[in-house]
Amino acid sequence: MAKATTTIRQMLNHRPDVQAYFAANQALFNRVASFYFDVIQAHVKVLDLSNKEALTALEKLTHTTELNPHPVMPRTWNKSATLYAGMWKDRTDSSISIKVWTGASWSWIRVRITGCEIPEGFQLCSPQLVRKGKLWYLHTPLEKKISNPVKIEKQIKTNK
Repeated sequence: MAKATTTIRQMLNHRPDVQAYFAANQALFNRVASFYFDVIQAHVKVLDLSNKEALTALEKLTHTTELNPHPVMPRTWNKSATLYAGMWKDRTDSSISIKVWTGASWSWIRVRITGCEIPEGFQLCSPQLVRKGKLWYLHTPLEKKISNPVKIEKQIKTNK
């Protein structure tokens, strides 16, 4: 079975103060991603480990201890924040609840969404908060399982 993937982009309609929450959420995401990117760059062999072993190794590399008092320092990073499972819920065609960092705590906010609707037969993947100028959008990858295409040799034989 193969997969087809696409992304829908929907504009977020929200209270004016929520924009600051989105920006704080993105800044926190980028600090964490940058930190771990630097750690992995400095310790490339972590990529050869299983997921569980890599997590253990990263924890040893990033937690301050007597033996490791100065963990790797973060650098500038600017990516859109991904909303993984548990960071969004109650999604409808016109709204979604999102868990965001407000700069002081994690809070659930409900925002309206406008734009493309989710097509039939597609499964939602982890959405991203994307900033374009002063506006915020929700980009959601979608997946759909499709039958494997017939090999080219068989297509040529049947189309003669």
